[in-house]
Amino acid sequence: VICYFSAGSWENGRPDMGGLKMGKDYKNALKGGNEGGQWKANGQPERWVNVDSKDVRSVMVGRLVNAKERGCDAVEPDNLDVDLSPDNASGFGKSPAQVLAYYKFLTDEAHRLGLAIGLKNADDLVGQAVGMFDFVIVEECFKNNECGKYKPFLNQGKAVLIAEYGAPKSLCERVKRE
Repeated sequence: VICYFSAGSWENGRPDMGGLKMGKDYKNALKGGNEGGQWKANGQPERWVNVDSKDVRSVMVGRLVNAKERGCDAVEPDNLDVDLSPDNASGFGKSPAQVLAYYKFLTDEAHRLGLAIGLKNADDLVGQAVGMFDFVIVEECFKNNECGKYKPFLNQGKAVLIAEYGAPKSLCERVKRE
């Protein structure tokens, strides 16, 4: 069982987010999605978190513990592509090294709890992150012609799980061939 949680964003209405502070722990809204281009939860935009914040990291440890207590075998932390492109600007200006340090924190904590952990969609740092993560989950890599970016996982014998949404039958046939 793979359990989902957002490890890169603050969402209004989540009980574990109440102690986090705007400007210190979370800032810019995520782009894309619904409601005029910004993901929204309970009327508020979903916002990028500060991956260096001790309070944010404490929330994420709680989410990992919750996953373990619920019987999850693995976790799928979403929104790990913070500050890796202009569309994902958190407002905190994190470097790739800081994002990788956050990945290490998450993977170390997950493994300490006996959970496998997957990288999700963060193709910019695949080469540096492959050794930390147990598998990768990719959304629409065939549609976006970016499946090749995840070969480092295959080269290490790690699973690459692909989700294609609304894919035509012809795409399914292509996936089977490749």
